[in-house]
This record gives sequence, structure tokens and C-alpha cells, in this order.
Amino acid sequence: LEELETAKNDKQGEVDKAKDNVNAVYSGENEAVKNAMDAEKTAKEKYDDLVNNNKDIDDKLKEERTKNLDDIEKKETEINKKKTDINNKESEITTKESTITDIQSSIDALSSTISSLSGQKKPASEEGAAEYNAQIDEKIQAANAEKEQLQAQLETEKGNLEKLKGEKETLESELTTLETELGELEDAKTKIEEKILAALEGDKDAKAEMEKAMKEYNDARDNVKKVQTTEETKAKETLSTQQEELDAINKKIRDKKAEDIKEKYQPEQDILKKGTFKGNLEGKEDLIVETAKKYNVDPILVASIIALESGWGTSELASHNNFMGYRASGDAGKNSKGFGYFTTPEIGLDKAVKNLASYVERFSDVKAIDYDNIDAIGGHYCEGNTWAGKIKEIYNQLKNK
Repeated sequence: LEELETAKNDKQGEVDKAKDNVNAVYSGENEAVKNAMDAEKTAKEKYDDLVNNNKDIDDKLKEERTKNLDDIEKKETEINKKKTDINNKESEITTKESTITDIQSSIDALSSTISSLSGQKKPASEEGAAEYNAQIDEKIQAANAEKEQLQAQLETEKGNLEKLKGEKETLESELTTLETELGELEDAKTKIEEKILAALEGDKDAKAEMEKAMKEYNDARDNVKKVQTTEETKAKETLSTQQEELDAINKKIRDKKAEDIKEKYQPEQDILKKGTFKGNLEGKEDLIVETAKKYNVDPILVASIIALESGWGTSELASHNNFMGYRASGDAGKNSKGFGYFTTPEIGLDKAVKNLASYVERFSDVKAIDYDNIDAIGGHYCEGNTWAGKIKEIYNQLKNK
């Protein structure tokens, strides 16, 4: 889960960067858009000079043209700002929808767990049923309490989502209004251009030069829009891809959390069934589990080693409370081969399990004392190459009992 959370944070950073790249198209910070806008600016300056320096064009018309172009520029800035706001709002909505899905997943896992727990109750006549069923009732109560808290949180988040969607709709409506107003300004611009050319009817050369400058400016403006559309599409495609990858990670996290919820509320049962071991370990299965947990090692792995090394507690060495083939002096001495003798099963187990736990510090290839490290443990625990395979076989046998 920790690794998944790290992957999620990394991917969220990529999603945020992709979102910023979309906004960069609207703000003009995108390199391709910036270059297109610079070309438009150059073409406009040439066009401005021709209009402002031509005496045949009425000053009032010149002022009308300047105001119109200024209004268009302001309107385009408002539109791009509105698009940025919408993009940001969409990102908030996506995040909120993911949060809601996370909460709903946990609620579903709790519902499933509660249903499963109800079906696990033992018949009243069975030994230990009252205590076991009381434990189940307690877990059901705790799961229901957690579920109720999540349901309240879910309703709050759903309300927040509806608010965000409403805000987005308002922004989209405002964008539509702005685009309509821009269209009206564009129509007015076309009429102004027609008036300017009409004012130059008596000077064909001036008119031709003006037409050329006007065309270069309008072509440059069209190119800005074309580049913006292309860059916006590319940036949004990247954002969509990154978001899909983030969604996939979030799903893995949800699935893992759902597993954890089910495990969290499972009733405690014996890890090792009574009667698994004989001799001095008969009835001491809980002692094996307790000792293993004390040293943060897998109880099933410890039990598997005991089973192999002591013949399930029946070997001659096991009669001296050495159950794991521990070669070291015990509190009751040792035999001729150096295997320790111990006065009690508790001491014998503690010494052997503590020694096994030390493998993590002593050997770099042993990362933990668990199933995944059996091969590495075997390389140090016993000579030969069959030990690890035998331990795995016993481990799976005990695990599925």
C-alpha cells in the first residue's frame, strides 16, 4: 500500500503538470502559441502603421478600429481566463469523483465484511461458541460504526461534487456568452475593414498595400487560433492519458484497502490448530505463535521449520526442547554435535526464534523472516539445496489447514 501511495503521488504530479500544460495554451505560455502570437503582433504593428499614417482614413474610423481591436483582445483574454477556470474546475471534479469512489469502495467492503461476519457465527452448542460469537458481534458493531461515518462523509462529498459541477456549468455558460460577444466584435471588425478599404478607393497602390497588410494580420490571427487548437488537443490528450494511469493506481489502492478492511474485521482464530505438534510441544501451538510474533517473524514459517527439524516435535533433540536444530549451548548444556539442550520449551523456542530473527541483520540477502525469503534463509540455515523446498511444502500445508 505504501508503494502504491508513492506511485500515486508521483503520478498526481504528472497529472498536475499536464493540467498546467493545458492552461499554458490559454495563457500564451505554450511555446508554439507564444511564437504564433508574436507573429500576430508583428503583423498587427505593420497594419497599425499603415492605417495610422494614411491621411485618407478618417480619424474617427481610426479610433473606431483601435477600440474594436482593443475590445477583441480583452474579450479573447477573458475567454482564455474562463477556459483556464473550467480546466481547473474539471480537475477538481475529477479529484472529487475519485474521492467519492474511494469512500464508496470502503463502504462496499464493509458491507461485504459485515455480511460475511454474520455468516461465520458458530452454533450455540459448539465449544467456545459464546466467546467467539461475542467477538464477531463486537467486530460487526465496529464495522457498522465505521460504515456510518463513511456514509456521512460520502453524502458531504457528493454535495461538494454537485456544487463543483454547478460552478462548472456557470463557467461554461459565461464562456458561451463571451464567445458570442467576441463573434459580434469580429463582425464589427470586418465592417470596419471594409470602410477602411472603401476610403482608399482613390489610391489603388495604397489600397493594395493595405489589403496585403490586413490579410497578413488576419492570417496571423487565424494561425494563432489554429495553433491554440492543436496544442490544446495535444495537451488534453496527455492529461487524459496521465489521468487514466492515475485512475488505475487509485483502483489498486482501493482494492488493497478493501482487502485490509476485510482482514481488519476478521475474527481472531488460531493461527496453528491445536494438535499440530507432539512431544514437549503438544498443546503449545499458541506458544509458537507468541514467540514468533515477539521477534517479528512469520509464525507459520517458524512452525514449518519446527515440523521439519523435529518431526513435528517428536525427535530426540526435541525431547530436550531444541525444536529447530539450534546449534549452540543451551541452559541445560549441549550434545556431542553442538546442539543445545534447554530446560523448558519456552526457553528453547525463545533462543531458536531469536537466532532466526537475527538473520535480517546478519545476512544482506534476507530481507524478512517470511515466506518470500525462505530460499535466502535456507542458504544460511541448512546445508544442501532441498531444505527451502521442503519448508515451502510444509508452510503451504499449515497455511491451508
